[in-house]
Amino acid sequence: MLLASTGVVLLHQHHTAPVAAGSSVSTVRDMAGTRVRLEPGVLPATNVLTRMRVQNDTGQRFVAPSVGLNVPLGALTMVDDNITPPGITSAYLVRNLGVQPGRAKDGTVFVVMHSVHGGGIGAGDYLVDLAHGGSALKTGAIIDVGGVRYRVTGSMSLPKTQVPDRSDIWADTPGRVVVITCLQNPDGTPATRNLIVEGHEIAP
Repeated sequence: MLLASTGVVLLHQHHTAPVAAGSSVSTVRDMAGTRVRLEPGVLPATNVLTRMRVQNDTGQRFVAPSVGLNVPLGALTMVDDNITPPGITSAYLVRNLGVQPGRAKDGTVFVVMHSVHGGGIGAGDYLVDLAHGGSALKTGAIIDVGGVRYRVTGSMSLPKTQVPDRSDIWADTPGRVVVITCLQNPDGTPATRNLIVEGHEIAP
C-alpha cells in the first residue's frame, strides 16, 4: 500500500506464495508468469478500486533498459490519501500527484510499482539491488516513462515511517521523475524501507 497525504508516501509490498491446489484466494501471475497468491487484505476494497479508476495498461510503457525492465504503464488516482497499486506487473502513474508525462516539463511525474517477497517477482524487484540494499538503477541510467526519457540522478532508501515528512521527495519540480517501490530484504522478510529513485528529463 502507498499512503500519501500532503506529500506523504508509505509503500508496502505484496507478500506472495505459491498457490496451493484448490485454494480459493485470489491469484495473479508475476513477471515470470508464475501464479502467486496474495496475502489477505493487500488489495484495495472494490469500492476503493472503483474510485481509483485503475488502468493497468494505458498503452504506454515504463522502460529501464539497464535492468531489463519493460512493463505496461498504468495509471491510478490517489483516494483518501492512499495509493495501493493493484497489480505487480505494471508501473503506475499517480494522476493526482505532480503531472502526467505529457506535461513532464511542467512538474514531477510520480510512478509507483510493487516489489514482492516470499516467492514472486514484481516490476519493482527489477529496481532493487538486494546484495547492496539499494537501487539497481545507477546514476546515469536511462528510464523512459510514457515516451519521456529521464536520466537517473540519484536514489535513496528510507524507513517507510520517514517518507511522509520528506518534502524533497514530493516537490513538484519541472522535468523530474520520482519512482517508488519497496526495498526488499535478502532474507525474504517483509520490507520496512522504501526505495526512491529520482531522475531528470533528457532534452530531445
